[in-house]
Amino acid sequence: MARNVSQPTERKLTRWKNNKSFVQQFTLIDNGNPRVFRFEPGDEETIDSLFDHAIQRVHNGVILGGEAPQLTNLDRPELKLADFLDTELQARKDAEAALVAAQMSKQKAEQEMMLAAARAAQAAKAVEAEAKPVDADKKK
Repeated sequence: MARNVSQPTERKLTRWKNNKSFVQQFTLIDNGNPRVFRFEPGDEETIDSLFDHAIQRVHNGVILGGEAPQLTNLDRPELKLADFLDTELQARKDAEAALVAAQMSKQKAEQEMMLAAARAAQAAKAVEAEAKPVDADKKK
């Protein structure tokens, strides 16, 4: 049975939440008018499902882009954010890499200090060894 196009269609809504620790803001065009959405951390809002693709571009269950890819679609919790879009994940990885680099630098510095101390001790022994025969000659 054909639907009468003059009948209003039931609009679906999608529930969105900002689970990140930072504000997420984006603009959508609704009937030719810009509409700004601002999600503070923890904010939850419903938006017409017609905008789902603009908010998040999804392929095979992975969020690959969109106006607000880091928002959580509460109606589709199985969706996973691509790692390259997850700024918090990237910040953790960067911090871990910096920590590893700092630990390696510290270890290298400690090794260099130990080598320098060993060389100094070896040089002192060499000087002492050279000085002994001279002292022995002086006593004669």
